Amino acid sequence: MARMKISAIEATRLGKIARLPLAIRDWLNERLQDGEPARGLVKELNSLPEVREILEDHFEGRPINEQNLSAWKLGGFREWQRFQRTRVTARDFLGEAAALEDEVDVSPEDDPRSFLDRVADRMALALLQLFREAEDSDKGPERTRTMLAIADKLERLRRGDHRRQRMEILEQRLRDDHTAVRNAAYAKRQEQAAKDSADVKAYARMLRMCYVKAIEQQRDLDAPWAENARAYFAAHAEVLRQIGVPDLPPRPVDTADEEGHEPASEEPVEAVSAPENSEDTSVSVASA
Repeated sequence: MARMKISAIEATRLGKIARLPLAIRDWLNERLQDGEPARGLVKELNSLPEVREILEDHFEGRPINEQNLSAWKLGGFREWQRFQRTRVTARDFLGEAAALEDEVDVSPEDDPRSFLDRVADRMALALLQLFREAEDSDKGPERTRTMLAIADKLERLRRGDHRRQRMEILEQRLRDDHTAVRNAAYAKRQEQAAKDSADVKAYARMLRMCYVKAIEQQRDLDAPWAENARAYFAAHAEVLRQIGVPDLPPRPVDTADEEGHEPASEEPVEAVSAPENSEDTSVSVASA
């Protein structure tokens, strides 16, 4: 776009220097950029065969003077300077675009910004560069319109950036709330598991105490509750070990049955009810 603009302006220029070939004009602009004095440049220009030919064809052989060079410095030379800055900026953006392709593979942990966020940063830089170039241009309605249009684009980018920041804050709050709810639910499950573990532990210890008492009294070891107790401890051996409940003691040989005598009558073993929240809690101790 910058090149097209310069070409259109140059097409309207009919001065002596504007008629010169592009290579000579670029050479002259570079010498002016280096700050060489006008008198030496004018003398060198008029000595070139290509320049003398153009002057003969279009200006009746009148040579280039310092006034012609001053007019060129205020017009064509300034446009050339703006174009050079645009070229440098374009090269920088192309280099950044190549680097951007590598950045796309960056993980969110290394750079949490999205691809579009990084593109927006470069768009803002480009608009700022265009704004500076508009400031350097000749004053007039076109310059004012251009600067206002660029300022409007920058303001839109700024508003979009503010909206993005607000959305990021809201998303972070939602993530924090979700984490808090998840942590609260986990803590509640842990609390319930601890309560259930305590209930199972108390039930298993009561069941074991009744079983030990039955062994001491040498009775009720063939009763349904005793069979259920042995099955309960066998099915939950790992869990009971983890919560610190010892296994049931081995069942002794019933010497009274071997001699054909009834065992001595003792007080009945009290029944034990299973906790409400424990698994496999159908075991209870029946009355003797």
